[in-house]
Amino acid sequence: MTTGMARKIPIQWLKLCNYCETRFYLNLINNFRAGYNDNKPLLDVEEEENPEKNKQRPSVEITVEDALKRTKGTDEILIGRDVHLVGKQLAGRIDQIHIEDCRIIITKNNSCDVPYPPDRIKVFGYCVMFEKKFNPNRTLYAKLRNQKNYKVIYIERFSDIWREKIEKQIEAI
Repeated sequence: MTTGMARKIPIQWLKLCNYCETRFYLNLINNFRAGYNDNKPLLDVEEEENPEKNKQRPSVEITVEDALKRTKGTDEILIGRDVHLVGKQLAGRIDQIHIEDCRIIITKNNSCDVPYPPDRIKVFGYCVMFEKKFNPNRTLYAKLRNQKNYKVIYIERFSDIWREKIEKQIEAI
């Protein structure tokens, strides 16, 4: 990619196994739009994870920065749904974020019960983007769950090993 290109790499591209530079280039020059804006992401304040509440409007809308400040040193848990993030290199939509005092869980809904490597790479890509954008100084976790029954199928702590894998994927693109 050229340095003057203002477009972001969609997170979905990280999970592709076979890269085709021509296809990526054509997607970029054919007015590829990630569909995300540069506004600050908003979180809704919820006390518990409940699939029925996904359809309701959030009770309070705050930015991620405010959520990080609000949960620091408290027992409060903030849950954000459909959080759009645009970083320096990546862009994507996180299905759900749990922000607590000591940890942040980034959740991606999966269409099946198997945590395939491309799906894990994608959710760890969100961790990299979140860490670079907000520098939360909390432990990050990547979680995959089944989008039909909300059953957790994979959860792992974000580590330097995953950070390096994602950075290599970005370089390959």
